[in-house]
Amino acid sequence: MESGMAIPSVAPLDVKTRHRGRADPRPNKGDPHLRSIAAITGYQIHASDGVIGHVEDFLVDDGGWNIRYIKVDTRNWWPGERVLISPYSVREIDWAGRLVHISVNRQRVKDSPPYDPCITIDGAYEEKFLTYYGIRWVAA
Repeated sequence: MESGMAIPSVAPLDVKTRHRGRADPRPNKGDPHLRSIAAITGYQIHASDGVIGHVEDFLVDDGGWNIRYIKVDTRNWWPGERVLISPYSVREIDWAGRLVHISVNRQRVKDSPPYDPCITIDGAYEEKFLTYYGIRWVAA
């Protein structure tokens, strides 16, 4: 998939601090596809060739509230690692099964630019990440 991207200021959206009991996985009456990201946290992530982990958090552009990255906890597949995947890699979401299917394989995820939660995602990281996944990157 190709998309024009600008360098955002991204920040984690810590859904753990929100009231999980209030997350409503049902669609918003105005948009049948709209869900709370808190409702998706914990969903398993399936690469094209198997499970890689579960949705742990999101990195959100604080200017436009766009989901820039999905943070994946890979402890059962790749212990001790966390990876980012692009929302553009999401192929399908199985709401009833609590599954997110992505269009890349496990090795592609493993070989992606490393993610360090202690380092701010800047334009250089974003360019490397998006280029790796074949997403057109446009500097701001």
